Amino acid sequence: MRSAQPPLALVTGATSDIGREVAGQFAARDFHVVLVADDPAVHAFAADLDAPADAFQLDLGIPDSVDALVARIGVPAAVAINATTQEHQLAVTDSTVRATVHLTDRLLPAMIDRAYGRLLFTSSGTANQPVHKAARAFVSTYAAALREELRGTGLTVTALGPESHPARAYQDLMAGRAEVAPETPFSKVAAQLKPERLVPAALRIVANARSVLVTRAGGGFGGDHA
Repeated sequence: MRSAQPPLALVTGATSDIGREVAGQFAARDFHVVLVADDPAVHAFAADLDAPADAFQLDLGIPDSVDALVARIGVPAAVAINATTQEHQLAVTDSTVRATVHLTDRLLPAMIDRAYGRLLFTSSGTANQPVHKAARAFVSTYAAALREELRGTGLTVTALGPESHPARAYQDLMAGRAEVAPETPFSKVAAQLKPERLVPAALRIVANARSVLVTRAGGGFGGDHA
């Protein structure tokens, strides 16, 4: 049963690209938003929102009453397997796989008890390197399995896979690295796959309890509809 309190959404990775847009749109829908990021700008972002908002510059396992989790977790992957370190590769798996499982495990019991919850997992447009792609594949299959297991509980699980969205983390990583990847397909479709276009489509999918939204490199959206 839903509380009489305003619905609460926890958004990780809330200061850039998709996470920021999702947080803003939840706030516009009268959610109380909890913003988590490792960027100190998260506090200024929370202050700018026209809705109740709490900001945390840390890794968060938040207890109890959360109605929506938007898991925008991860670190940018290096361009090529031989252009990175083992430490970086393990950081990718820790921040993408471990953090996703940890947060979900902390939040699910209370959602199940209330028979209401919304989980939206996002992937990344840079998931073309071996470790990063494998980690993001885990998130997608984890979301799909959760969706089946939670069917009939009042919870919905959605996976957003913006295959060609050029996330800011990727753009930052690529700065000054033209010799590694002088041209990528992301710039060719960036105008079509801006967060302000992706996110409303994702939230419509969530509202309709559908399972996955995938953006296509040629423009437009595809999906697996439940």
